Amino acid sequence: MTGPSPSGSAAAAVAWDQLVALAILCAFGAALVAQTGLSPADEWMYAAMARMVGEGAAPYRDFFFSHPPLQLVPVVHLEFALPATVPASKLVPIGASVLTAVLLFFTARHWSRAAGLAALLLWVTSDTVLAGGAQFTGLCEGILLLAIAIAAASRGRGRAPGIAVALCVATSTLVGAVAIAWLVGLCLFGGRRWWRSAAWFVAFLAGFWLLCALVFGWQFFDQVYFSPLARPSEFATTSRWSRVFAPQLLRHLAWLPAMGLGLCAAFWHRLPLPESARSQVPQLACAVAAALAILGLFDSVHGYYMVIVLPLGALLGAAGVHVAFELGRTHRIARSAAVATLLTLFALQLPTTLGRLQLRRAHTAAASLRVRATAETLRGMLKREARILGDSNLAPLLSLEIPRPLWHRMADTNTKRFRNDDVARAELFGALVADPPEVLILLDRHGLALMPQMRQFAEQTYPRPWLFELSGVDRVLVFARPEALVRGSVLNSGGATTSAPRQGLVMAN
Repeated sequence: MTGPSPSGSAAAAVAWDQLVALAILCAFGAALVAQTGLSPADEWMYAAMARMVGEGAAPYRDFFFSHPPLQLVPVVHLEFALPATVPASKLVPIGASVLTAVLLFFTARHWSRAAGLAALLLWVTSDTVLAGGAQFTGLCEGILLLAIAIAAASRGRGRAPGIAVALCVATSTLVGAVAIAWLVGLCLFGGRRWWRSAAWFVAFLAGFWLLCALVFGWQFFDQVYFSPLARPSEFATTSRWSRVFAPQLLRHLAWLPAMGLGLCAAFWHRLPLPESARSQVPQLACAVAAALAILGLFDSVHGYYMVIVLPLGALLGAAGVHVAFELGRTHRIARSAAVATLLTLFALQLPTTLGRLQLRRAHTAAASLRVRATAETLRGMLKREARILGDSNLAPLLSLEIPRPLWHRMADTNTKRFRNDDVARAELFGALVADPPEVLILLDRHGLALMPQMRQFAEQTYPRPWLFELSGVDRVLVFARPEALVRGSVLNSGGATTSAPRQGLVMAN
């Protein structure tokens, strides 16, 4: 199967595969939107930071921020268009994920229509993509820029790939490292004509770093590049592979033979693969190897980080699908075996993916009800100037939803920042004792509550907390100083609020 031809019959086929792709994209976008809600997650930390930037605060100086600044730029602008809309930040990753799917489709479609649809289907049916495609963490935006670089290179554009990779580094450090590896592969395997892209990358990145040094000072480099490297791992090396990466591999079994067939075709010329695809596969393989090495060596890693490999894997898999269909011209038995294997694995993987999607939808809906009920109660209880501090996956969300300010603009309260840093930990608790936040929000089995000093501080500084159920794992404890409460919002006996809904706050025992 070859690329689209200009004939009338081929034009109809082109329209057909594009209509199928459009239907798939609509379903993909709907699946991402269905998972939006107020479920606690780290993305709200970044949404709160974007709102603070919109209010005039500067990252790295006014608050700690461990990512490059371009991550916040789209949401800062959305805040002006959609003021006081908490889920506005969801529009950025959803749009980035859908546009990435479009770019993967058209990049692989340049090889054949089967390859284009394969790349699209692999991407939109990945459980990892579906789980993180609406999360505002910077990964979706960085992956979009990587996809732009790959698409530009496939069209022979000289400067665009280098500029896109530089912007990727300025948006997401993790994806940026993979994008650099891809650009190195492009220069190594593509020849001198791509050195121009590397020159544009160096120029743009140097200008970006110089601008950040002038605007933010050394804090930018310390918080973005050095601080994450010093954070302790949540898992030992063997445990990290068994608990983080092995489940990811099991969820992408259909990808592995397709990727392997694509890699074989790049180096074994007897397998049918267009020259444009054959020239791209080594670069993609180089980036995949770099991504796996980064994930294997980086201590502070989570399963959803595997998404940085998936756009590359989708294109490699699309090359393999192209080979599987093209084998029919000379090796019909090989074609039947290859196609049957890929379709069987894909069919086995899809029900599990859909089941996980349904579970996430249900969990998000239930968590959103609890969070909204609690936010409604706190909105009536707390004075407008009451400042909130707490775990970064929930306190910023409640701060945005009520709304109330964050204590000392501290949105990122990841305990990894303080676990091995005695100076940072001493500064935090010194500030807490000198100026206690009016409201403290803790998970009872994760995050800040695991620090003995924080538990001791909460017990000594606040009355008995309210609590609400967040999941089967955690309950949320809400500590509030009496002077932060609106007069008459609580019972004189210190019991629960008179207006607290059943899904929301109740007094802890």
